[in-house]
Amino acid sequence: MMNIIIWILIVYATSLIIVEGTIFDGPRERIAEKSDFFGNLLNCIMCTSPWIGFFYSITIWSPSSSLFINSITGSHIFLDGMIACGGAWIIDSIITYLKK
Repeated sequence: MMNIIIWILIVYATSLIIVEGTIFDGPRERIAEKSDFFGNLLNCIMCTSPWIGFFYSITIWSPSSSLFINSITGSHIFLDGMIACGGAWIIDSIITYLKK
């Protein structure tokens, strides 16, 4: 269970860096100029985190594979994206609430 929490924190931190990090200001602006879809995607933590979850599921570790052993392999990637999105939403909601 602790591995899943750490994985969610890593996904949230990566998403936060992509969405709000100053190092990505230039690329975000250039992408937003060329595509509304991808510009909106890179300015929303809820939109970015599932894709980070998909990527980390494929490259690093799949938390859903440790929860659901006998399911279809491809479904793990989708479930991990949803776990990432939900976890990022919870963390972001808590931080937003504490800032008020």
